[in-house]
Amino acid sequence: MPIPWLMDYWEAKADAVLPFLQGRPVALELKFGDRPIYRRRRPEGGFIHVESRADILDWARRHCYSFHPHLADGALYFLLDIDRRDPAQPLELAAVAAGEAAALLKEASVDFALKFSGRRGFHFYWALDPAEVLEAGEGDPWPFLRRLIRGLRDRVEVRLQHSPQRDRFYRYLDPADPITITNAADRAHQHSLLLDENIVHVNGSMRSPWSVHPESGLVSLPLEPEGLAAFRPEEATPEAALRQSARQELPFVPVGRLLPLLAEA
Repeated sequence: MPIPWLMDYWEAKADAVLPFLQGRPVALELKFGDRPIYRRRRPEGGFIHVESRADILDWARRHCYSFHPHLADGALYFLLDIDRRDPAQPLELAAVAAGEAAALLKEASVDFALKFSGRRGFHFYWALDPAEVLEAGEGDPWPFLRRLIRGLRDRVEVRLQHSPQRDRFYRYLDPADPITITNAADRAHQHSLLLDENIVHVNGSMRSPWSVHPESGLVSLPLEPEGLAAFRPEEATPEAALRQSARQELPFVPVGRLLPLLAEA
């Protein structure tokens, strides 16, 4: 049976999320009781597509909490995920790092959209021309985008190391640890914030804004950079999200504007 509050939520937010889903495959996170289910393909074969408000509500009836558009197909979505892996660390530290990333991107004249991930961190994202990325990547866009994540991480790391907030991070880190890393498989620095370079790949996807994280029950809430320092997860409950009506546009960024960020910091 449909979940009444989830149906009410997607009735209100379907129009806001639809532009991020149309024209590309979409993976889904459904939840039945305590059992999450991740679906990417239809039973009859082929990727799932969500092209209309009716499609969103149909999946909501089937307990879909979260929509994940693929990064590829049509305009290429770029995603920078700033995530805390240590649950003992307060979310505010990820917000500090996100604030430095926002300042860096603004200085580089890179437009971006920003949101709470719904659980452990924050997402920056924007659209790119696939042909431009293909040319910059010499035929393969994904190594180029991973280089960009590494370049952004290097610059954010420098800023954090010189930040008045530095000592707050090292309450949870060993003195020789970096504050940030880019490889989720790095077991030597499990308390460092993760800017994961491996999430950008041919079948990669991102949680859409306004989706509900099925584990935390919180919304992947669109944010303004100015709101990062004061943000608290309580602002991202579905009830609180329903009181927000602002639509978020996905900015388009020319690849040439990103090239200076590839060089060593």
